[in-house]
Amino acid sequence: MKVRTRLILFGAALPVAGTLGAVLLAGQLFYLSLVRALDRSLEELAAVESVSLFDGPAGHPHLPSDPNAPPPLLLPQGVIAVYEPGGAPLLRIPAQARVPARAPGPSGPTTTQSLGGTPTRELATQVSDGEGHAFVLWVAAPLGGVRATTATFFQITLAVGAVMGLALLALQLWQARLLSQRVSVMAAFLPRLREGALEDALPADPTGDEIAALRDALSEATRQLKGARDRQERLIANAAHEVQTPLACMRTLIDLALIRERSAPELREALRESRDEIDRLGALARNLMDLAAAGQVTMEDRELDLETLARASAEAFRAQAVQKRITLQMTGGSSPARVQGDPVALRQAIDNVLSNALKFTPPEGRVEMRLERLPSSPRVRLTVEDDGPGVPAGDEDKIFEPFFRVRQETAGAGLGLPLAREIARRFGGELLLLPRAGRGAAFCLELPLAAT
Repeated sequence: MKVRTRLILFGAALPVAGTLGAVLLAGQLFYLSLVRALDRSLEELAAVESVSLFDGPAGHPHLPSDPNAPPPLLLPQGVIAVYEPGGAPLLRIPAQARVPARAPGPSGPTTTQSLGGTPTRELATQVSDGEGHAFVLWVAAPLGGVRATTATFFQITLAVGAVMGLALLALQLWQARLLSQRVSVMAAFLPRLREGALEDALPADPTGDEIAALRDALSEATRQLKGARDRQERLIANAAHEVQTPLACMRTLIDLALIRERSAPELREALRESRDEIDRLGALARNLMDLAAAGQVTMEDRELDLETLARASAEAFRAQAVQKRITLQMTGGSSPARVQGDPVALRQAIDNVLSNALKFTPPEGRVEMRLERLPSSPRVRLTVEDDGPGVPAGDEDKIFEPFFRVRQETAGAGLGLPLAREIARRFGGELLLLPRAGRGAAFCLELPLAAT
């Protein structure tokens, strides 16, 4: 069932039908309440007349002195009759009223056709005089007034209900058309999305309701898919370029070796250079596999001490720092820094960040590792600051893209920082480039503290 049909059915048709049903039920209850009020009037009239029926001269039964006077107690069209013990009518008011030819049996209020075929509510009761003779007092009133009042009630309420129903139906048709158009736009967008048309955009929806939120979520998902596809295409293009360079070098070396006769030392030198290029290809392949594994391979997830990993990484790079005459120092760690993660993967992330800092720090420079807990959140931060040239403005986000290098002449494939960020995100953390005044860069590895 389409949205438009569903809205019309549940928003207009069923409410109108329910309203009509409620009006019919209310009208029936209203009719019954009027009949019950008429019954009470009949009972009160019968009680009054029973008391005063034999209080006349000589104890003979009598009714009000004016035989044409209407009965009291809200019965302007009511009829009173008295039947003698033999069952024949004795008295009646009004005098010309039609009454049953024989005395009816005593009964409570019932509906009959006593007054000339007209629906009538009647009541009969037995009354005895002072000598023990049983008379029957019969009171009745037509139901025409009750039914006329009920018919008026139905006419008014049904007319009002019809107007409200039409207004509700028109409103629902208008709303259904608007909602159907909004949903149809998204429904038409999904096939294009499946076909890869990520450049298409959904029109703006300023309503701010749940459908608008769904449209915003779909637009955001489309934007992220487009970004992921663009990153994948750049990754493939950059990987192809990185692979092509060492392959071209090896082909050149081999071609030169085949053009003319070479001495054994020259061949050994060509083979040594070719092996260097093979090692370069191997390192590139390992980095690519590590980058893919960071998001797909199952890693160990256990509680560990981030400070221990950071100090082990610093000791591993101590010799390289001494060789480049760089001061490598680690501070902090006064409070526990227990995190959840894979020790091998997190150690690789720390190594990549520290290796990047040592690569760009000039001799006599300084690299500082600082471990601290964040006071505003349950996270721990490992900051690596260097005295290198820093990250040029505009490249703050690009340095975390695979194969991006700030300086093309720098050694490496440009996969260290992207891999470190992917590992951090795998365990609920993040790798950030912090703004730093003056020279150098500051990379921050943030991880959530373990639950314990």
